[in-house]
Amino acid sequence: MTLTIIELPDDAKDPDELIRHDPAAWQSAIDQALPAVDWILAQYEKREDITTVAGKRAFTTAGLSITAQLQDPVEREHYEKKIATMTHTTLETIRQKSLQHEPATTPKRAIAHVVQAAPDPYMYQDNAFAVACNDAASQELFAHIDPELFEGAERRAMARYFASHHAEPLRDTPKELHQFDTYVKILLLKADTRYGEWSEQDRYFETARLIRQIENEHKKQTQEQLIKELRGAEAAGDEPRALEIRTKLNSLIKEIARGQRR
Repeated sequence: MTLTIIELPDDAKDPDELIRHDPAAWQSAIDQALPAVDWILAQYEKREDITTVAGKRAFTTAGLSITAQLQDPVEREHYEKKIATMTHTTLETIRQKSLQHEPATTPKRAIAHVVQAAPDPYMYQDNAFAVACNDAASQELFAHIDPELFEGAERRAMARYFASHHAEPLRDTPKELHQFDTYVKILLLKADTRYGEWSEQDRYFETARLIRQIENEHKKQTQEQLIKELRGAEAAGDEPRALEIRTKLNSLIKEIARGQRR
């Protein structure tokens, strides 16, 4: 699969709005679509000052985290050369850094396999973090949700951070989340490109909506688990345990129904 990115003009909220306003502008946007890796590198370049040592270090670290996931060696070399050219660095230096940052226990082929797998079913959790990056008020909503409802260590850490740090928009990886730097940078990139033009009110309501979805999805997963336990109890003839599970299940079903009406 070859993935390309279509970037809309700054004054267009979405493709539908652009097509209604100016179909030719939509066609122009399609014609200028960039391969995904090129587009991501361009976003990182905008974020970092690659004329400085610190900027080069941050940019190459972020860029190589992407190239490490490319399975085709020719494609990987192409982008390593591009990173070297963009930072006025030699290809040999870029490759040395790539080897230093590559996890010893995770072969590149395994990383590529994960990337090419089915879409992340928890993407809506990432969206909640990304939209909240822009506003302290949106971040404060995470103080009212259990971090354990989030999938993965990086998401739980992000939820805890927002729950206790919501004084200002997030612009860079805080020291508390340094070990999840790549994940945070992906969120910041999405915050700028997808939600940057939204109003503060719209971002707040979208964060609230996504948090409700996270809570409801967790309840549905709990419901499925209780149904399995109920079947097991009924098969074993354990009626007291089955009655206990039915009570929990009925209560949970009512909670889910209330959540869907909100």
